[in-house]
Amino acid sequence: MNKMVKIIAIVALTAAFSLAQGDGDLKFGVRAGFNLHQIEYDVFDLTIGMGFGAGLTASIPLTNTLVLNPELGFSYKKLPFIDEDEYEMGITEFAINIPVLFQYELSGPHSGALGVQLDIPFSSEAYIKSDGQEETMKAENRAALDFSFVARYGYMLSQNIRFDIRAARALTSVDKDNKGIVYSQSVGMSYIF
Repeated sequence: MNKMVKIIAIVALTAAFSLAQGDGDLKFGVRAGFNLHQIEYDVFDLTIGMGFGAGLTASIPLTNTLVLNPELGFSYKKLPFIDEDEYEMGITEFAINIPVLFQYELSGPHSGALGVQLDIPFSSEAYIKSDGQEETMKAENRAALDFSFVARYGYMLSQNIRFDIRAARALTSVDKDNKGIVYSQSVGMSYIF
């Protein structure tokens, strides 16, 4: 199942980039954001983890109202599984993020977007904090790729600055045993040159 999802993710991302041949001006920019993450497991009462991300974005007009927004970003996230009194367990990691969103221009400065995101985690560490002591180890069971569905609302504050709110739901599991689905929310700002 995971192999099939990975193949679909690669095909979707490749198709999205190949469609980027519309009329209009290609624009580039930068984006930075603050993220909240939560993992859904059957056995854990999970808490919310935090993170941040930054990267490059492009704006490729396909029609008068449809714009392709591919991005390449870098993020840090802390995914806590358990956080009770003197005991905490979870994962911290850095990842490369590749979202590809189709943005529809709504009325005025508003826009909505739907798309997919491929995350490639690296430097994943499991941690355990207990009684003031912390132990870290390599997260051996971490899945190699995350593939998510993303929805975004955007608001143009000026001709070059966009505020956005994103929500993502992973379509793949966070670990190799097909357990754990990550939900993410992000608030960010983009500057388009």
